[in-house]
Amino acid sequence: MAPSSRDRLVPLNSWHDKLLSMKLKRDFQNGWLHPNKRKYEVVRIFRIQLPDEQLEPYVRYRSSVERSIRTKFLNSKGVGNETMLFHGTTRVCRVGESDNDVRLCRSMACALCRVIEGSFSVSKCGTRNSFKRFGNGIYTTSCSSKADDYVKNTSGDASCRILLLNRVVCGRAYRTFDTAMALKQPPGGHHSVRLFSTLQSYVNVLLGDWRTFKGPQSIELRGDGCVQE
Repeated sequence: MAPSSRDRLVPLNSWHDKLLSMKLKRDFQNGWLHPNKRKYEVVRIFRIQLPDEQLEPYVRYRSSVERSIRTKFLNSKGVGNETMLFHGTTRVCRVGESDNDVRLCRSMACALCRVIEGSFSVSKCGTRNSFKRFGNGIYTTSCSSKADDYVKNTSGDASCRILLLNRVVCGRAYRTFDTAMALKQPPGGHHSVRLFSTLQSYVNVLLGDWRTFKGPQSIELRGDGCVQE
């Protein structure tokens, strides 16, 4: 049975998920690159369940990108240069605070629940921050500490921080070290824009339409050194 629009989160805590949990925690820690920023521990991971009809546009786009590029020239084994990247956003509720807090809220102000329920929306870009390095797009990053800069909890009951770990079809990424705020689409022959930083990480931007898949995991962080499975 397909999950309802509000029942999307499943705790990743069964015995056969242990290796995956260890890998995701390691990816998060390895991606925390800001040396002077408080480093969090991963305390809980959820799998995001999506119905087939919501995945179909993503799968079709991934296949079309795969057909249009020569993957032997790409630094990725994923189809369409698919990569797992982090994204931080605003949460106004308690979703993810415990294994039992898995019901999405209905508030339109809760960007986290709306992304999990539906999808990313380019039109929401800049809602919190007016500066958009590459204009309107979906911003994801390999740097977990950078994504954490955009995490915001507005509920007084929320004590944890949550990041989304997303499958992103990067395709042939246009690589740059410079800001280009007027961009409306990637340069010809490219599918995304990739900004490299001095931290040996990058921000990947998809312009014009969503090309990301929310999942399979959301990662919950807490700064007390406690790790829960």
